[in-house]
Amino acid sequence: MLGNLRVLEDINGIENPRTRAVVALTIDGYSQEEIRQMLDAPTVRAVEAVLHRWRAKAKRELEERHG
Repeated sequence: MLGNLRVLEDINGIENPRTRAVVALTIDGYSQEEIRQMLDAPTVRAVEAVLHRWRAKAKRELEERHG
């Protein structure tokens, strides 16, 4: 339960609605192709790029918090 609350908190902390949608759909188990279709993204690579940028930002923020 605590893990689910943490994930929900993290998703709600994502300001960009498109990024929030991609992350939420990924967590829900949708493939990148399915996400591409649902969000009308131009390519699967575009979905991958959104996830990559989000992960890199989350990693930077975590490193800043923990030194």
